[in-house]
Amino acid sequence: GNVVNREISYEQLEQKDSGNTFIVAMDVMDDDHLVFEWVEMEWNDDGFFHQTADRMIFLDSDGGVQVVDLWDLFLEKEIVNENFSEVMLLPEGYCVCDSAGNIYAKAGIEWDGFTKLYVIDREGNIIVEHQTAANEVLGEPMRTESGEFIYPAYDHQEKCYRFLWADTENHQMRVVGEMNGEPQMNQLFGMQENEIYYE
Repeated sequence: GNVVNREISYEQLEQKDSGNTFIVAMDVMDDDHLVFEWVEMEWNDDGFFHQTADRMIFLDSDGGVQVVDLWDLFLEKEIVNENFSEVMLLPEGYCVCDSAGNIYAKAGIEWDGFTKLYVIDREGNIIVEHQTAANEVLGEPMRTESGEFIYPAYDHQEKCYRFLWADTENHQMRVVGEMNGEPQMNQLFGMQENEIYYE
């Protein structure tokens, strides 16, 4: 396909460069819609850096911008942790959005995966909140042709995968497939009838 270069300014994102502002991740919702994860860092009175904002900035090809700050929600749900450091340590961005602009954020980290998934709409409201079953962890998602996501969830006790899809209209996760096997799935690429493609 054709590669298109775009320069995007702070002004287009309706943000100001304070010197401690960073884009840590981005995602492409479709050809006309981008989303950026923007964080801000500040010094506190004790001389430590800490994060003060975590914004998702939605940019349309016609220049339309929508900004939602999820910092308080991310802290409340332990999607991120508040850290203080003498040197600036940027968070690892995790900006994953479906074609409707819903944000997918994992939490509850275990040694080999995550146990919670939150789906958050463009206004910052949680529309799906999922806790995995006991002994089950979430892997990296696959984006479908319709712009939705399917997450593999591995059950260490049952030695099987369940494939989860967020039903945002009914506010719940649904199982769309299962597969027996060891935890060797690094990335899910596709599902078609009884065939699953992964590495």
